[in-house]
Amino acid sequence: MSTLAPEVPLEPRESIGDDLVGMGSFFIDPEGAAKRAYHKWFWIGPLIICSIIAVVTQLVRLPITQQMMETMQLPNGMTEAQWNKQMQISLTIQHAAVWFSPILVAVVYAIQTVIILGMSAILTVNAKFRTLFNIVAGCSVIASLEAIASVIVLKMKAPVSTMAELKPPLGLDIFLSE
Repeated sequence: MSTLAPEVPLEPRESIGDDLVGMGSFFIDPEGAAKRAYHKWFWIGPLIICSIIAVVTQLVRLPITQQMMETMQLPNGMTEAQWNKQMQISLTIQHAAVWFSPILVAVVYAIQTVIILGMSAILTVNAKFRTLFNIVAGCSVIASLEAIASVIVLKMKAPVSTMAELKPPLGLDIFLSE
């Protein structure tokens, strides 16, 4: 049984500044968020905001990760020299990933959009890549709150001693053990 979705009336042309302010509609106003999905350049604001959040949160996590790696036990069968070399390689990759995160964020948006577009085709829903890309970008602002909350929890927590503690539970998994 298929139902037709009502057409969402488009808002008059707005500026990029209005789109930046309108990102809040993804938190509280689904209809307003749906209207913004049709704006041609809406995705730029969420991409900038999420990229900034990604860079800042990763920069805050780097010293925590480095301290955890320096204080944790050596893996079985690994010498200290091997571990130090592996740790330096890992930290170098993490430093590079921080500065490539804006590109990675855009690539993740595109992959998610292609998946949704594929599902739309399977369900015979007429959808356009640009509209879905705008929706994915807008919804990612909500997901960025998790990164901020995670960093806050890590900063307030005692020194981290395991890899599992680097990703604090923020959902129902808070009641489960590591």
